[in-house]
Amino acid sequence: MVHLPLAHLPTSKVQGTLQLNNNEVTLFPDMPPVQGAQGKIEFNEAGVSLNNLSGTFLGGPVAVSGGTTRDNAILVRFAGYLTADGLRKTYPSLQGLAQKLDGGARYAGQVTVRERQLQVAVDSTLAGLELDFPAPLKKAAAD
Repeated sequence: MVHLPLAHLPTSKVQGTLQLNNNEVTLFPDMPPVQGAQGKIEFNEAGVSLNNLSGTFLGGPVAVSGGTTRDNAILVRFAGYLTADGLRKTYPSLQGLAQKLDGGARYAGQVTVRERQLQVAVDSTLAGLELDFPAPLKKAAAD
C-alpha cells in the first residue's frame, strides 16, 4: 500500500510485506548470500521488521531477526552454524587457508546501521572447528 498526498508529501504512508520463499539474499556487496532464505520482511514509512528469517549461510543454518529501532537505527541479529566446507565453497580463492580447517562452529552476532555507519560484531568460541596451523594457532575441534 502506498498513500502519497501530493499536497503534503512528508505525510506519505507506505506499508508492505516481502515473503521470502527459498530465495537468495545478499545484504551487502562483499558479503556472501544467504541461500534458501525463508521468512517475512515487513516495512512501512517508519522502518523495517525482519520476522522469522532463516536460510543457509557459510554451509550451515542461520536465523535472522531485527529491524528498525526507536532511534531509527537498524539492528539485525543473527545466529548460526558455519562449516569448513561452506567456507571453502564460499571463498574458493582461500583454498590453501581453508584446507587447514575442519568441522564447524556456532556463531552469533549483530549488524547495526546508525546514521549511515555500519557496525558488525560476530562472536564464536570456535568449538567444533579444527585449525591445523602451527602453534600457537593449532586448535583441536573440541577446544
